[in-house]
Amino acid sequence: MSAEAGHVDAMSRLGHRLSGRGDYAGAEHWYRKAAASGDLMAMNSLGVMQQQRGDFAKAEARFRKAAEAGLDYAMNNLGNLLLDRPEHQHEAAHWYRKAAEAGHRDAMNNLGVVLSWSGELDDAERWFRESGLPYALDNLRQLQIRREGSRD
Repeated sequence: MSAEAGHVDAMSRLGHRLSGRGDYAGAEHWYRKAAASGDLMAMNSLGVMQQQRGDFAKAEARFRKAAEAGLDYAMNNLGNLLLDRPEHQHEAAHWYRKAAEAGHRDAMNNLGVVLSWSGELDDAERWFRESGLPYALDNLRQLQIRREGSRD
């Protein structure tokens, strides 16, 4: 099965391989073809490329389409993009929660951060613990320090 023959998985894999080699134009070509055939990871990867180029509107559209179709990576990426705009922090938390509930560990940490900002410390702690990522555990330690400071 090959990308040239129209196999969607091969298109997406080729895009990923080309991106890893620094051939971003080639990667984008194959991601676009795979995304046009419904490949959600390719849509997400295109969104990442667009975000890195500063084309936030296109990145948001790609992430949103893949997130609404159920891709947890895109949900987390959409949350990250929205979080940069204070008026969209509630929506960012919504997407982080959906991704976290789907098992995305980075989203669990990100949700914990947003919850801690809003004072929902017990829920934040739960998501930091569930994530288990080293930086989530650092965030948990900071949360515990914050709690101890508020008791003084």
